[in-house]
Formats: sequence, C-alpha cells, structure tokens
Amino acid sequence: YRMEDCILESSDSEEDVGVLVEKQLDMSTQGNGVAKRPKDDIQPSVHPTVHCWTATSDLYMGCEEGHFLAINVETLKASLLYYKPSPDAKEDKRRTQKPVLLAMAYHKDGLYAAGSDGIVHFYQIKGTHYQMDDCFDVSEPITSLVFSPDYNTLLVETDKGSVYVYKPSQNEEVIKLLDACNDHFLSADFLTPGNKYCVSVAISGEVHVWLLEDGTFISKLCLNTQATAMVCCPSSYSVAVGTKVGHVYFIDVTKVETPRVVHRVLLSNLPVHHLQ
Repeated sequence: YRMEDCILESSDSEEDVGVLVEKQLDMSTQGNGVAKRPKDDIQPSVHPTVHCWTATSDLYMGCEEGHFLAINVETLKASLLYYKPSPDAKEDKRRTQKPVLLAMAYHKDGLYAAGSDGIVHFYQIKGTHYQMDDCFDVSEPITSLVFSPDYNTLLVETDKGSVYVYKPSQNEEVIKLLDACNDHFLSADFLTPGNKYCVSVAISGEVHVWLLEDGTFISKLCLNTQATAMVCCPSSYSVAVGTKVGHVYFIDVTKVETPRVVHRVLLSNLPVHHLQ
C-alpha cells in the first residue's frame, strides 16, 4: 500500500472534515515512455507516523498532519476518521485540535492511542466516526504503548524516558515506573509469562527489572556496551538486547533478582536497530 496513491479531498457533508479516498490513478504515457499524472490529480500527501493492525487485519494510521486514517488492506481504500461526540458529551475545545499520534495499541474494547499532546486517548470507532475519551495525561509526548499478553496492563513510554503503568479495566491510578530526567532511556517491555515484572534498557547498556504493581526497582545488569534495541521473549523469562556494534545479548531473567547474560552472538558489524 502506497500513501501517494491516495488523495485528500474535502467533504461537502462535514465542515472542515476531509475524506481520504483511494484512487487508482490513470497514468498517461508520454512519447518518452515516462508516465505522468494529470495536473488535476496532484494533491498534498500525508506522512504516516504510526500504524496498528486491527483484529480484522485492517490498519489504523496516524499522520504528521494530524489525520487519523482507517485502511482496508484488501481494497486499498483509506478513509479519514473524524470525531463525533456522544449526545451527552460536554463541549471540549481540545477535541477540535489534531494531535500527532505517535503510538497505538489495539484492544478488544477499542483503540488506545497517544502522541504529541501527552494524553492517552481511548477511541471507539464505528465506520468513519469515532468517540474519544481521555485516560490520563503525562504532560510530555508519548512514543510507545504496549499491552501485556493478557491485555490487562498498558505500558506507556515517553520521549523523555519516563515509563508509566496503567490498567484500563480497573481504571486504577497511573503508576510512574521510571522517571528518567535524561535522554538515556531506550525501551521497555513486559517480562512474560505472567504480568508481574517489566524490563527496561538504557542506551548505556544498563538493563533494569521492575515490579509492575508499584514500580519497585528489583535488579540491574550492566552490559558495558551501547544498546540499540530490546525485546522480551513471550514464552520464557528471557531478554534479547541489540547493540551498536552488532552484537545481540541473550539474558536469562528466571531469577529476577540476578539477571545474567547466557549467550552473545555477532550478527553484523552494523548496529542492531530492531528485534522481534
């Protein structure tokens, strides 16, 4: 799916609301064999910032321009979603603003999304309309939302390195797991199976284990090398950390009080930017 194949047009039925419609543009081939678009088809493009798969294998997508899109991957049709308040909702001027979405996490009850405004929003989407509730405000841009395997706990990461824990089903007060006053924080993830612990890693290569219930610090392991990526294994108490020099460290966290490196492998001479 290519975003340049979509055109953003105004809708006559809703003021200041656009409808993003997918067009298979007819390309006219010139004598030199170069295909060009008709001038009437040249429209401003959008720039995606985050996407999230749904249970029906469709996509929700946020854009730099503040647009919120739903994309059918079979028909390649993209629709612009717009806010429709519930009948009993109070007027809120913030709803007319368009924060840039930087993180999404899909849940069976709806979509959790957050971004530049520092607020975690809960979206209930029907067709091309959505209703939105504010869950909590951390007052700094949010860059990552991750659900635990049982979808009971939401891990919230900010661009400044703070990490929060939130349980949507219980509507509990948000727990600040990590308060980073610098930019050395890299990533965090749930330690599974179970939902008792969380692991974070700093760019400096320090791996920390935390108790999710109240944010208590459990233990720390220093890799003495610059970290670039991290992921927790979904089926065992294991963590993989990628480094700037191309190594991947495998860490056993069966005993959360004493995490230890059990293996190291060199993948390449380039930094490891992503682990899955």
